[in-house]
Amino acid sequence: LGVCSPSGQEWEEAYLVYPEEAAAPGIDRAFGLHALFGMLWIIAAYVQMVHVKRWGGASLHRKSGYIATLAFLAHMTFSVNILCQDIAKNPMMVKVMLASVVTISSTYFFQAMKFAVAKQIQLHTDCMARCFLYSIEGAGTIRTVGWIMWLGGYGPTFCQAQHGAVSTQ
Repeated sequence: LGVCSPSGQEWEEAYLVYPEEAAAPGIDRAFGLHALFGMLWIIAAYVQMVHVKRWGGASLHRKSGYIATLAFLAHMTFSVNILCQDIAKNPMMVKVMLASVVTISSTYFFQAMKFAVAKQIQLHTDCMARCFLYSIEGAGTIRTVGWIMWLGGYGPTFCQAQHGAVSTQ
C-alpha cells in the first residue's frame, strides 16, 4: 500500500484480515454490537468509578449503576454471541480461554452486586474493580499490543502479512 510504520516497515494488506461479510454472515453486526457495548461499558464504568460519587453521592451512583449494569450485561452477551458464532474458527482451548474472561468478570460483577446490597462498600468496590479489569481483557487489548508492536517494526504481524496468514487457515 506504500504506507510505512515509524520503523520503516511497509503496511501490508494482509494485516489483521477478517473474512468478508459474504464469507462470514453476521460478522459486522456481531463485532459492531460487541464493540458498541464494550465502549459504553468502559465509559459507564469509568464515570461510576471516578466521577459519580463526587457529582451526586451514593444515590446517583446507585441510579447510574443501572446504566453501567445494562452496558456490562450487553457487552458480555455480545461477547458470548461472538464466541458462539465462532467466525475465527478458534480451537476449543481458545474458546475456553475466551469464555473464562466472560465467566470470571461476570462472577466478580454479581459478587459486587451482592456486596452492594449488603452495604459492604469496600468489598463492592474491590469486586467491581476486578470485574472491570477482567472484562476489558481480550481481543481489543491484544490488537492494541499488536499495533504498538507494528509501530516498532516487530512482532508476528509482518510474518503473517508476508505469508497471507489469517486465523482461519
